[in-house]
Amino acid sequence: MMNNCLLSCHALDLSSPPPNHNKHNKHNNRRRTLLLQPPKAAAVASAMMLTQTGVVNANVANAAEPMSAKEAESSLQSQFYRRTRPPPSRLLRPNLAQPFAVMLMRSSYNAMDQLDCVAMDQFQRDFFLIRQAEYQYYVDHVNNGGAGLVQQGQLTDALYFDFISFAQYSTINRDIVDAPEFFQEQQLMSIVTDADDDEGAVKEEWKSVVIRRDPSLQLRTTDQLAAAHSRMVGLAILEYMKDLYGNTTSALPDINITVGDKSNSK
Repeated sequence: MMNNCLLSCHALDLSSPPPNHNKHNKHNNRRRTLLLQPPKAAAVASAMMLTQTGVVNANVANAAEPMSAKEAESSLQSQFYRRTRPPPSRLLRPNLAQPFAVMLMRSSYNAMDQLDCVAMDQFQRDFFLIRQAEYQYYVDHVNNGGAGLVQQGQLTDALYFDFISFAQYSTINRDIVDAPEFFQEQQLMSIVTDADDDEGAVKEEWKSVVIRRDPSLQLRTTDQLAAAHSRMVGLAILEYMKDLYGNTTSALPDINITVGDKSNSK
């Protein structure tokens, strides 16, 4: 099942944890709209929705409920799912190239960020809880009492990559459902060194902001968001291949694709 998930997630459509979510990194080419600090931000968001739709959603500033450790590990739904889903593959395969494996993980993470479905600080917590809950089950099945084939934390290991991709897309599938247009997110504003600390302790400054999904994307339903996510990941993979093989005999044909349009090969 892990293999099938990997194929379906990355065919055209990521070990280290996801990258730190710093909105003010100079290398981040994407800007978010920061409205105001809550509670004023919530009032602004509600006013905007009143103006545009005439209806205020009481949960406008909340996306999917944050996952709990109990939900991830021992809920009836989680236990039933583990017993009924197909077992993960034990097939041994060559290692992945590190840059390619990292690109796959980051493309899925970045697409989720760009779609503004859920606060990314929550997404990372949910991702951690799913990894923590599922890892031992996965390893026990794959190793089957053997010497230990899964190389934990090694993205280049195909067996570990199967697991981390499964965990990432389980998180995506959970957090993309019924995603609201507005929600609150904790964003890292600055990292400073405490001058009064002899050991140079680092202090992080966070700010709660209200995020609004880009209305021009016209992505309102779960199906629309899921399709847009797959498309964005596919575009990121094609762009990677284009950069890697663009001037070689293995170059891909030119493809003109946008998030909302159908593919168009030249």
